[in-house]
Amino acid sequence: MLSKEQLEDLLAVTDCPVLFWLLVGVIFLFLHWNFWPSSRNRLEIPVIRSSNYLPDVINRVLYLFRAPYLIHYGYRKNKNSAFRLLRWGGDLIVLPLKYVDDFKNLPADMLDARSPSFEKILTSYMVFMTNHVVAAETVKKRLNPALGRLFPRFMDELDYAFQVEFPSSDEIGGWVRVKPMDVITRIVTRATSRVMIGDDTCRNEIWIDTASSYAQNVIKAVKVLSLFPEFLRPLVANILPCTRRLRNQLAFIRDTLLVPMIHERRADERSGDPQYARPDDFLQYLMDFAEDYELNTDAARTAHDFMAIVGMATVWTTSSAITQALLDLVVLPEFLPPMRWEIRASLGRNSWKDITEGTIVSQRRLDSFLKESIRLSPPMELTFHRILKEPIVLYDGVVLPKGTRICFPSGPISRDPGVITHPDSFNCFRWCFTTPSPWNSLVNVNPTNLHFGIGQHACPGRYFAAYVMKAILGRIIYEYDFRYEVHREDRPDNVYMGEAIFPDANVTLLFRKRLGIY
Repeated sequence: MLSKEQLEDLLAVTDCPVLFWLLVGVIFLFLHWNFWPSSRNRLEIPVIRSSNYLPDVINRVLYLFRAPYLIHYGYRKNKNSAFRLLRWGGDLIVLPLKYVDDFKNLPADMLDARSPSFEKILTSYMVFMTNHVVAAETVKKRLNPALGRLFPRFMDELDYAFQVEFPSSDEIGGWVRVKPMDVITRIVTRATSRVMIGDDTCRNEIWIDTASSYAQNVIKAVKVLSLFPEFLRPLVANILPCTRRLRNQLAFIRDTLLVPMIHERRADERSGDPQYARPDDFLQYLMDFAEDYELNTDAARTAHDFMAIVGMATVWTTSSAITQALLDLVVLPEFLPPMRWEIRASLGRNSWKDITEGTIVSQRRLDSFLKESIRLSPPMELTFHRILKEPIVLYDGVVLPKGTRICFPSGPISRDPGVITHPDSFNCFRWCFTTPSPWNSLVNVNPTNLHFGIGQHACPGRYFAAYVMKAILGRIIYEYDFRYEVHREDRPDNVYMGEAIFPDANVTLLFRKRLGIY
């Protein structure tokens, strides 16, 4: 559902009457419907629609509002075979679990990972194109190997972030009202910025304000633009207030903050100054990777790649997952004591900013709880969105044509009783009852946990994300009591946009600092 602000964006397209724009849209839809290209080169597989009595152009509109139901319904009816979902911007072929092995080790140059993403909605008129290969490979080859060295800096900055961002009551033991999504987003932004952009900028309030709101503005723009077919989006994007705001924000981040910093760093490196020390952060890794592999080193391009990782992958998805976990835990207070005991035992005599990676890894109950929360409230109902660059023959002879948009139903699979026992119950410690094994960890990708992707194509940033989520959530669990203002037995409903799932950012919780815990 659109918020009041997004509805105003939609209706305030120009000073022209709304009826005029609706009429223009209807005319374009009629023409587009009569020349819709998606029937060409189609696979003969079941098509999942909201209604068989409505034209497919209407079913594509309804997908935006009914995607979770359609995805789960399609999976129940076609668990072991592919099915088609109708949506704007290209239909999706949802593949069954049995085909995961066909794709998990497939060369990346046979698949286009960029086109099906949010950028497909924003590209070309938002100047938002990102080189996913450079960004992902930099995380995999530069950031991940450095995590042990970077982790103490992250924990030190996280300690500062809690002091600055987490509200406190003037009364000892008093409750304070907090919107967890807002506060957690700023904590994540502050703590990760030390690792991502370095000591000189991580406490720059302009950067913190801009980076923490950037992803939210992307989501708002995508949510409104998703209502329009692809061929209308360039026209609409140029006149929507929300897309103008996002364009201005991206230009500010790029031209005022990142591009000058990139130029300054390159100038410092060329200066020959014996006191020069290469910055040890993700922005520098991104710059070095592009140069080492003779890729596009344009500063604006590097800035876009950087914001794709920091703004969306790091800040937004991590903050959403932590918020979802809190909303689960507040109605499951019986799981708090075992996790608090584990956290206290793992801390030993250390303060929070002195703990190590090993401390985080040892918190298996917290790891299990986060994995279970993500299983039931994942960021997406579908995973591994790709467009095939060439035809692919699957193990059983099925041929997927070039240009096919594929994905796997990670959401329905994680609720399938054939895959997971009692899948509809929230079993907080489901993944730590067994003998310790990497197979059960939050970051492991397997048939019970496809939310990070599959095989070698799985999200390379999941290791850093897991450290961030566990460090922040663990500290909140141990140091604070929290509850709803008005008692309730169930958690708030999630917010849906197509197959994407978000926590309700308007939910308010009461927090109180726990006393006598150290």
